[in-house]
Amino acid sequence: MRFPHYLLLLLVLLGLSQCKKKTIRPQEPTLPAETQSGQYTLGFKANGTVYVASGVTQTTGSWNNTDDFHFAADTRDGKYELTAIGIILKGTLADGEQFKLVTSDQISNGQNYALPRISLAGGCYYSENTGARLLSGQVTLTRFDGGARMAAGRFQMILVKAGCDTLRVTEGRFDVKF
Repeated sequence: MRFPHYLLLLLVLLGLSQCKKKTIRPQEPTLPAETQSGQYTLGFKANGTVYVASGVTQTTGSWNNTDDFHFAADTRDGKYELTAIGIILKGTLADGEQFKLVTSDQISNGQNYALPRISLAGGCYYSENTGARLLSGQVTLTRFDGGARMAAGRFQMILVKAGCDTLRVTEGRFDVKF
């Protein structure tokens, strides 16, 4: 018995119709875990988009002068767009201390405070010397160990600037060595 040619053609077409092209999309980053062991991690959400540092690019502090600490990092979102963030902490550096984010004209003696700066891929740079206004913000140190030279904590802030979107930074976290 001979196999009909049209049946063979039908089977080939049926097999080809099952092929589907897979679209490969970059995986959306996830925020790093809130750790306290100097793992050089930093991440936050800016207007809902997750940004994660591939490495913390700058930290400064002193083990014997626990009143000044700074961290900064370049971060990327799921589209690999670059954002930079930096925060300077001044005041009593210790576990559980809170730092209100302020501008330099709001600093009062004896108060813990932090000065933020952040730039987004769209060209908006938020710092007090670019006309940005800080509406609110806070940094909480969850761990500060001058001897081990480690700092970890959480941060959040809201900034506005003419010509740019209101910037809402939430769920910020860092864990660094200095």
